[in-house]
Amino acid sequence: MKKGLRFALAGSLLTAAIITLSTSEPKYTPVNSEEQSAAGAAAYLHGLRANQITGTVNQEDIQSAIESLADMPESAIGLNWAERGPNNRGGRTRGLAINPSNPNEMYVGSVSGGLYKSNNSGLSWTEVNPDQENLAVMTIAYSKDGDVYYGTGEGLYNTWTTGFGASTSSGFPGAGVFKKGVNDAGFTQLASTDGFSSVGAIVTDPTNNDKVYIGTSSGIRLSTNGGSTWSNPLQGQIGSNGTCWDIHMDAGGNIWGTLGGRTMKSADGGSTWDEVSKSSAGSTGLPRSGGRIMFASAANDEDYVYVVQITSGNALAGVYRTTDGGDTWSKIGQKSTYFDPFCSSQCQGEYDLAVGVDPSNKNRVIVGGITVWEWEQGQGWNQVNGFGPYNIHSDNHDVVWHPTDSSKVYIVNDGGVYFSNNGGDTWQTLNKNYVTTQFYDIGISADRYVVGGTQDNGSWVMDGLGNTPNEGRSLGAVDGFSGDGGYSTISWLVPKIYFTEYQQGRIGRSENKGQSFTSFWDNRVGQAIGSWMTPFYLYENSDDPLSEDSVQFKVDRALRSLGFANAGQDTFVSNIAPLQASAVMNAATFKVQSGTAVISSDASGNLSGDGTGNFDAATGNFTVIFNSSPAAEIIATVDVSYAGGSEVVLGSNTNGLPFKYILPNSLGMGDSVIVQDPVSSMFIVGFSGSVWMTRGALDFSTTPEWYKLASITGTTQAVEVSADGNYAWIGTENGRLYRIAGLAAARDYGTADADSGATAVTVDLVQNFMGRNISGIAVDPNDNDRVLVTLGNYGNANYVYYSGNATSTSPNFLVKDGNLGNFPVYAATFDKGNSAYAVLGTEYGIFSTQNINTTSPQWGADNSGLARVPVFTLKQYRTNKSSTADMTVEEGDIFAGTFGRGAFQTTSLMTTRPIGIAEQEVEQVQETMKLFPNPAENFTTLALELPAGSYTVELIDLNGRSVKAVVFEATENGAQTFKLDISSVANGMYIVGVKEAPGSFARLLIAH
Repeated sequence: MKKGLRFALAGSLLTAAIITLSTSEPKYTPVNSEEQSAAGAAAYLHGLRANQITGTVNQEDIQSAIESLADMPESAIGLNWAERGPNNRGGRTRGLAINPSNPNEMYVGSVSGGLYKSNNSGLSWTEVNPDQENLAVMTIAYSKDGDVYYGTGEGLYNTWTTGFGASTSSGFPGAGVFKKGVNDAGFTQLASTDGFSSVGAIVTDPTNNDKVYIGTSSGIRLSTNGGSTWSNPLQGQIGSNGTCWDIHMDAGGNIWGTLGGRTMKSADGGSTWDEVSKSSAGSTGLPRSGGRIMFASAANDEDYVYVVQITSGNALAGVYRTTDGGDTWSKIGQKSTYFDPFCSSQCQGEYDLAVGVDPSNKNRVIVGGITVWEWEQGQGWNQVNGFGPYNIHSDNHDVVWHPTDSSKVYIVNDGGVYFSNNGGDTWQTLNKNYVTTQFYDIGISADRYVVGGTQDNGSWVMDGLGNTPNEGRSLGAVDGFSGDGGYSTISWLVPKIYFTEYQQGRIGRSENKGQSFTSFWDNRVGQAIGSWMTPFYLYENSDDPLSEDSVQFKVDRALRSLGFANAGQDTFVSNIAPLQASAVMNAATFKVQSGTAVISSDASGNLSGDGTGNFDAATGNFTVIFNSSPAAEIIATVDVSYAGGSEVVLGSNTNGLPFKYILPNSLGMGDSVIVQDPVSSMFIVGFSGSVWMTRGALDFSTTPEWYKLASITGTTQAVEVSADGNYAWIGTENGRLYRIAGLAAARDYGTADADSGATAVTVDLVQNFMGRNISGIAVDPNDNDRVLVTLGNYGNANYVYYSGNATSTSPNFLVKDGNLGNFPVYAATFDKGNSAYAVLGTEYGIFSTQNINTTSPQWGADNSGLARVPVFTLKQYRTNKSSTADMTVEEGDIFAGTFGRGAFQTTSLMTTRPIGIAEQEVEQVQETMKLFPNPAENFTTLALELPAGSYTVELIDLNGRSVKAVVFEATENGAQTFKLDISSVANGMYIVGVKEAPGSFARLLIAH
């Protein structure tokens, strides 16, 4: 019996108990969520990629798209990409092979990130060829003389029945088999396999270097010339073109393969085949299977063969063993309440199945699915994976033993590569530089941290604090739930605040840099249902003129502690400084006290009392000499006041962020004033049938209030917000594009919620793309009218649309595909520094154009440093208004979230410039208009700089209605003042604006 801790069936009870623990919050409860994610992810990807009419991804459409790439020019605007990680987490992996002649050499393959190689037994990895024609690696094998083959295409293992009644796959299609001869520099596609979209298994003959077997979606194929040509060795037999789930060679050279649900065996090198399975198997026979089948055999005994069968419902049908080469079989494992490696909240044995026999013990087998189990004769089934050093990632796909050391075993799964050096007792990851995670979305922080959510690997942040710059840190769970990460972002205003989500809309916020997350819904959100990946958008503004938040400024005396005197010390020289630089100190109120000893100042700064000295009210410097050395703590205080027009720096309710305020009136000791807090945020979430928003996402002191911005038709796929925060764009899975306008005035239930009946927000369905998946939306940061929309779904003609009048009553959206091929486009971004540039993230990497404004833009592939990998999200780093006016900023770099190669960054469009070219100008114009008093009771005065002319001062309520408009004349250029009578308006908050003025003049006024 093997030594080491094992998790037996009883441990499943503990696991089940742990899974059910949760708190009473949140009120929002996602439905139909899946801890294991194959079905949910498959449906999501299907919606992005499949044709909206047929419900399938047609192989001819894919081939046409690939062929179109050959005609595309390269490097339209010259983007050079660099990896951003995570370099310590592998993505979904199905194939691993060890060189039997040199076990230090290994290859591993990601399902959408390509092939990697290690020369140190997996301690680190290097990408083989990111420019390879196909990156969907499924299976890898060495030949007798050291040739290496790998098969591509995940269609065999990711199938499901669509709502159209068709069987389809969300896996990325393959391009046949690739080969590297032992003396070749790299891999080349075997032209004879170009039409093989799914190759899931490869076996080479240990006695004949040119003999190769492959398992495909159309059955078993055999080559006797190293892959130059292929034949169907079962031609003419029933089901000879059925799915070959697996092909395997036992120790005696017998070939085992599947045809649909049948198990076939060849004892003569593939010349003839016999079905081993039976339609009516009896107690000693092997039944036909309703689903996937996988084989494993003993290393030194050809009679010992294990078969794992999956039901049509993707659960375990049975684990079978023969000890006589297949004449008789015994069932050593069957599904029970506590034993089924392929089921949790759902069953997915077609997706994840791994099996391997211990080469040192033919009576021990490891079977993996969602969980990993071992069976040993006389010991029964025990769970291998658990916590800590026993942890193995879920969704396992292959078990590979070291060719010369039976204590070493590898498992590949959706978390990359796992390794045990003690036969499977304990495990560790081997993912260094195996950068293959699949990002659904990424966000970037003000410090250029990259945060994002991945398929089956949770959410990660690359914050540069690890051992290498691209090392990632896994983020915490949301209310105890994790699994598939999704949309993620980091607050620019409060960098410790993170947001992320897990599958089916489990969105949470964190105020400890992502270590833990809690949901923050109120009761009104109710049972809103999101997409598999529910899109959200965090909008932040450090200078919001319409903010309804406020802080209090109160005049307090300045205080300075001098501590305690040294023995015999009676003289002290120090300084006292008010909290605000504009404070005026009143010399007559200055005093220094220690216990009962008090020394006070007159109006001239002369000190007397229990000592002498002097005080300078202009600088705060003072000298004090006590009559005797004081024993108690020495405290200096002075009263302060502020003149009208003084500038004070206050702290926002949001993380105490500093902002400047001009006092409209003078203030003395104890006086206070309510000041508008200009820092604000919006957090917008798109669900199925509705879009919600809160302005309290950054406030952790309470559960924020949520407002239903809009009721929509369909499930939200994309959310984007304009740079000024006034427009939100919502794209759905079924092609509806909504524009939500007036967000700047949406502040409470009455102004923001669609159910209030009098919202300040307007919602328009501005375009219907007729069932297409709106995969991405981009708004020009310099012009709200310029909007790009990208579409998914193979089998269509157009994928990129542009509007130059997007905020108008009836905007036009024009096709901008130009020379782009017909394949899904997932993301887009404008370039802030060049309005003609646009960049796309597509099924086949990055494309860019130098002029999106032309009728037919010319697109070019811009993948230098980046593989031809699906790119699901693009984010450009753009400065926000919290930057100080005297700093130089770098902006314009673009970050890409790929679905198979992690995150990337390009600095090719980065610009370095002083702040103030755009942002500061607006802020300075706004600052030139002052309102005082504010709050005001009967009147307020506007003070601003304007050229001579006629202007209209307008008072607008927060519903957008004009309450008052008054014309005034500026007779000369320069400083203007205008007294506005507000005695007739109701108490409340209003916007004071100046029409016809050159620039933006708007300030919030509180009337009381």
